[in-house]
Amino acid sequence: MYRQSASLLLNAGRALAARAPAASRRQPVRSMSFFTGPNAEYDAHPLPWYKRTEVDDYDAYSTELPAEHRREREALMREVHSMLESSPRVQPDQAFYERVLNMYMRQDDRNAVRTVRDLAAEGGVELKADFLKKVNDYVADAHRRSYQQGSGW
Repeated sequence: MYRQSASLLLNAGRALAARAPAASRRQPVRSMSFFTGPNAEYDAHPLPWYKRTEVDDYDAYSTELPAEHRREREALMREVHSMLESSPRVQPDQAFYERVLNMYMRQDDRNAVRTVRDLAAEGGVELKADFLKKVNDYVADAHRRSYQQGSGW
């Protein structure tokens, strides 16, 4: 009985699909341009998204980040991209995460420190206990300072 009903439903579904117009059977187009909907020009670009040169309007919106900190972050992104593009792909290790976390703590960027700490854990990289304590103490102190300075971040 169960077999018959399953096969009956399957045949009914096939019959309905055969009668549906071809346009309704198309898969929806996925796009990285979430705010504007499907964008064929963006999706057909030959370079991956992280290699594209977009309009750099960073300076117009952020005056808080010193030029030296920005250069360090750009160098970090170049290093991450080279790790991503290497063959075989290079996985970030404990030394890499410690160096990045130290850089963000020196720059006093609590959100970046929390993100990198979580990425290390998700990537299966175990940080040294004393270093992890230092990172957690920094995050707690930065959180406390942000509320004392009137910021809810």
